[in-house]
Amino acid sequence: MKLHRHHLLVAIAACILFNSGCAVTMALKGKEDPNLGVLGTGQDRAIAIATLGPPSKTYDAAGNRVDVFKLKRGDTPSAGRAIAHGVMDFMTLCVWEVVGTPIEATQGETFYMTVYYDDQDRIVKMLPGDDGSEIASSRGGTSQHTSTAVKNQSAASRPVVR
Repeated sequence: MKLHRHHLLVAIAACILFNSGCAVTMALKGKEDPNLGVLGTGQDRAIAIATLGPPSKTYDAAGNRVDVFKLKRGDTPSAGRAIAHGVMDFMTLCVWEVVGTPIEATQGETFYMTVYYDDQDRIVKMLPGDDGSEIASSRGGTSQHTSTAVKNQSAASRPVVR
């Protein structure tokens, strides 16, 4: 009987240690909400990128750049959630991962922030909620990711490809 308990403990420990995509890890690695309060009119594009990360899309709108940022809020790291997932993992011999991982994967809310710049790449305005599709459609193009090569579109609607 003692050997049986030892195997059970080893199995539980291995499950917790080697399950790198587990709910415990996801709860601990959450991402802080973006601090939009530090951005304002007149600031340089580099500050916007340093604050919000790389834009998901970039457009050339009449000679001025427009960046669309895909952001997430409500997924802050939480030791409390991690402990709760760890306890449930232990109590259910890691079967909790079937429930806990999807819960952690759907934490937070995705939203968009569109930032318009002047000809010197300084912020002119910021619009929350816009994914950039209106920018592309108003110029006859389609929204594209910055890493996608775009062919046969007018220069006014073509995203800037890095």
